[in-house]
Amino acid sequence: MSLEFANDDARRFERDLKMMERRVRDLRPALLAFGQHMTTIPARAVRAQADPTTGAPWPVLSGLTAGNRRGSGGTKALQDTGRLVQSWLAATPRVDGLTVTIQSNVAYARLHNEGGTIKPKTAKHLALPLSQKAALGAKRIGVRAYVDSVAKKVGKKPFVLTSKAGNKFLVVGNRAGGLDFLFLLKKSVTIPARRYAGMGDKDLRRLRSILRAHLLGKA
Repeated sequence: MSLEFANDDARRFERDLKMMERRVRDLRPALLAFGQHMTTIPARAVRAQADPTTGAPWPVLSGLTAGNRRGSGGTKALQDTGRLVQSWLAATPRVDGLTVTIQSNVAYARLHNEGGTIKPKTAKHLALPLSQKAALGAKRIGVRAYVDSVAKKVGKKPFVLTSKAGNKFLVVGNRAGGLDFLFLLKKSVTIPARRYAGMGDKDLRRLRSILRAHLLGKA
């Protein structure tokens, strides 16, 4: 069996090869297109509550964190105010050679993706709010000012109570004669990794599709 190319076929083949050669030398459009696709990966990971590369489910939220939610995220991790996901969706892909980069402007983006331990910078303890009210108050005016405002209302002095298990709480007496537990005091807090940045099989297929369309002049 033999194949023969007519002159028109040969010219068309040569033209296509030259086009592909030009496009191989300039992959920037394809990389920018894939970079735009990359901005959607964190949002999909948050919806699935799973690592986008391995499919492994994320650690569940602690009851304390879920209880202090101020947004509509319910008990799903990284889905309280939506700020983190939006920061990725709004990211502008940047291409340098054969590398495409997107970046979040949220300070805690890397911490939640990779996990890590938080320690106080100046105080002896981290103050973890024990209610949504305390969380909002601390965010608005700071922990010390919020505790002082609560204490002033009831005419009581705040103090630290240590449980039998060794947990320390910042509390204020209330008018009913009981105690209002405002904050749990910790020397450090460990945030588990919840990987949302990564590529799974679906993303790799999308990359191949974008590259193929670029090389064939269909993009």
